[in-house]
Amino acid sequence: MSRMIIDTNILYSLVGLSTNQKVIDSPIDQFKLSITTPSLIEVISKYHNDLGSIKKCINPIINENIELISIGHAPISNGFLYRLHFANKIDEVKDIIDNVRALKISREAEFYRFILILVVSGLFEVIREDGYKFDNDVQNQSQLSLVQTLLESNMGLILDFFKVEMQNGYINGNEQQAALNAFETILIGLLHAFHVNYHMIKTDTVNISGSQDRLKNLHDSLGNDNFDKKFKKYMENPISLASKKNTNQ
Repeated sequence: MSRMIIDTNILYSLVGLSTNQKVIDSPIDQFKLSITTPSLIEVISKYHNDLGSIKKCINPIINENIELISIGHAPISNGFLYRLHFANKIDEVKDIIDNVRALKISREAEFYRFILILVVSGLFEVIREDGYKFDNDVQNQSQLSLVQTLLESNMGLILDFFKVEMQNGYINGNEQQAALNAFETILIGLLHAFHVNYHMIKTDTVNISGSQDRLKNLHDSLGNDNFDKKFKKYMENPISLASKKNTNQ
């Protein structure tokens, strides 16, 4: 018998939590069904206040009608499933449900951070080619070093920001919009930091030590730039711009 890995939508239809005519009409009973632990985490997160619905979804796994495929980055133990299965009230398993939701948010935050770094790296190159790079090798190397430092030093901060914003999003029922807003907020901050770094190198104020004249040079250099208009272009579709740059490399 061939194996079919199902998603949450198929599972919800199979256990009666939703109606999906495509599932009803399909020859799904001719397959050995499997579901992954990330999908099960999605189930538990969605129905975190509804123990009955959670039980409906895990019963086929407990009864071995559906095989659970454990994915390393999103594990779920048998003991965890049995605690859910035998619980009488949601409060009895609130601790493990909260842990599952925290794991889901953490993994999603890591994914968004990964995508953000890819986009930012590509976008920085687009901006450099748009008049923000140096012909001087020393200045050019200094800029690349600052970019690397900017990203590496903020990896933890970026991850924590995504976690907090997405947690609030799940609480308010708008987790996808919360993630997109967080993505945009961080991207804006990194682009502005890149812009300032460029002018610090241009005016030789990277290692500034209180010189008012050099600070004025940096201020004037930033003020004379037309970055704001270009910035709007970069923010209209940053993923597309970054993708084109990466494709052309």
